[in-house]
Amino acid sequence: MNRMLENLRCPICLDLFQTAVTIPCGHNFCQSCIDLHWQGEEPKKYECPKCRKEFDEKPFLNRNGELSEMAEMIRAGDASVPSSPTGLPSQSTRLCERHHKVLDLYCKTHRICICSICSIQQCEEDKKVTVEEARKIMEKKLMKQSKEVDNQKQLTEQKITELQSNMDKRRNLTEQKTKWILDKFNHLLQSLEKSRQSTEKFIEGEGQRLFTQEQMQLQQLEDHAEALRAYHVKTNTLFQSQDDVHFVQEAQSIEQPHMERFPRDVPFEMDVKLDEVTNLISRILGLTGALEKTTSSEEIQETKDVTEGPPSSHTTRTSVAEAEDFRSYHHLLSFDPRTAHKYICISHNDQKAEHKLIPPSSKGGLPEEPERFEHCWQVLCKEELEAGLHYWEADFSLPWIYIGVAYKSIERKAMTDMKLGMDAVSWCLEVEDDRYSAWHNGEQKRVSHREKFKKIGIFLNYHDGSLAFFGDGRRDKHLHTFHHAFSEPLYPAFWIGDDVSVTLK
Repeated sequence: MNRMLENLRCPICLDLFQTAVTIPCGHNFCQSCIDLHWQGEEPKKYECPKCRKEFDEKPFLNRNGELSEMAEMIRAGDASVPSSPTGLPSQSTRLCERHHKVLDLYCKTHRICICSICSIQQCEEDKKVTVEEARKIMEKKLMKQSKEVDNQKQLTEQKITELQSNMDKRRNLTEQKTKWILDKFNHLLQSLEKSRQSTEKFIEGEGQRLFTQEQMQLQQLEDHAEALRAYHVKTNTLFQSQDDVHFVQEAQSIEQPHMERFPRDVPFEMDVKLDEVTNLISRILGLTGALEKTTSSEEIQETKDVTEGPPSSHTTRTSVAEAEDFRSYHHLLSFDPRTAHKYICISHNDQKAEHKLIPPSSKGGLPEEPERFEHCWQVLCKEELEAGLHYWEADFSLPWIYIGVAYKSIERKAMTDMKLGMDAVSWCLEVEDDRYSAWHNGEQKRVSHREKFKKIGIFLNYHDGSLAFFGDGRRDKHLHTFHHAFSEPLYPAFWIGDDVSVTLK
């Protein structure tokens, strides 16, 4: 049915034939449409709008009654037949408004569709192509644009997915941080309350004990003073006697009071204890002030934690490092030559490690060691750290190192570039000029602090699971703190860049 309808439509107006006529080339048109089309033709030149065949004289129009009748029957019998095919333009969009000829050319200069007469009269000097060629060009352009849009759409959807995933991770991380912090606060409050009660009990008990001792001493002193006064009265009275016999007899009966040493003052040990408590409370109050400043609206910063276990925060000072003088837990460490990569030279009683551009092993060779790092410029220290508090420092000649800790199970022979912090068994701070990043399990967390240091202090509280880094070993230069429930002994570890030396302090 659709095919038949197409054969009953005029190629010019695209509607069902109105008085169909046939021209010598065999194509059919509405009589009015072909007459209107040929009115604009140059004298003595007539062309078929469909096949472009030219006639020297205006062709005779043969009325095609059969087509006309069929078109009329369809028009009369089915009012639902559209006047033009779906998706095709109407006659007004296919014919030149000025010359009533088919728009079969495209002017690239003016970017419009034109007819053959427009091509000669208005666009003779312009670049022109047929509408078919123009379509191919535009299709190619649109396909390219469509591909770019599709790529952009795909990237946008991917970013949306990533952002939603990051939002979920951040929300979960925030919940974990909140729970961990609130648990610590509750534990801290319980500890403070317990300390308050024990301090109050100590003060009351110690005060009562001291009062009882002092009361006893006071009574002893008063009794002794009374005995001394009685002796003094007797002797003074006797000295006034003029009778020598009486004096001698009475003097023999006067017994001198026992001359004991005065009792020592009761040691007021409570003062010492209270001074210690006062100092500790002052330091705790200082920490609460720092905490209030850290969590104030001006100090809040976004953070992305890269560690496992109880999470740390960008703006949080390590409580242990603030509450304790971590330098009092200083360790003088030593490098373990058995673990040193062949390019790393250990010297100065194993206190210095230097990355040589020419391996020292080239002069004599290094013994085979199962603990040696084969492919990463790394070295561990001999000391294993577990239980308690530990602090150490490392000076470096150039700021290009990774410094941290690792379990003994860290990979040493794999061909891959597994630097510190790229696996689940090591934690480190990357130092590159004045930029710092915390690494664990291959995840990076950039540190906002921008200051160049040539010494890093590391404080480890193994029990609480905190590992803190400080520029120049200063508490006010806190760089980052990891929090993790450590399950194995830790070894100080270093990745050392080209021509860089590290000295343990």
